[in-house]
Amino acid sequence: QYGQYGEECIAFELKNSGIDMYILHDIYLEFEDLSAQIDFLVITKRHLYVIECKNYTGWIFGSENNLYWYQTLYSGKSGVHKESFYNPILQNKSHINAVSDYLNFQKEYINSCIVFGREAVLKAVPEDDQYCFIEKYQRFEGKLMNRICSSPRRLSVNEITRIYSVLLPCTNVPEEVKKKHKQNIREKYR
Repeated sequence: QYGQYGEECIAFELKNSGIDMYILHDIYLEFEDLSAQIDFLVITKRHLYVIECKNYTGWIFGSENNLYWYQTLYSGKSGVHKESFYNPILQNKSHINAVSDYLNFQKEYINSCIVFGREAVLKAVPEDDQYCFIEKYQRFEGKLMNRICSSPRRLSVNEITRIYSVLLPCTNVPEEVKKKHKQNIREKYR
């Protein structure tokens, strides 16, 4: 429920940004023996942006290469509670690889955006780089718009149209595809 609300807020911000872009939501890709579910893919004349939404609360700790990150919650009675979750940088790298392979498209034109919810406190997470940034929802749109506006044009109208038309059907997949992907994820990260 909360995750859906966070994605709705991001969709609203993207649609009302005033920047010329295509926005695809909830994309399911199957390529060879792999599958990926992508929260958002934004297509601009400059880059593609793969957006992963993480609606965690509490303090967030993680590094670029650790397999898992940690969410730390504090409560008066029970003290500290720590939960692990798969590294969103690695998760989005696999999404970028899937998009690149599926479209036969250069990875250097695909950027990673990881967005945490309002209640997260990003205590120890990697610094932004040329291809990836991590931000809280409140500052996400401004950072994305700065990146879009400061990049040179790289994609032609024909490329943008091709990418959109190839990926659009991947936003409307049968329930079996969604279930199969969830099962693959459960088996992979047991």
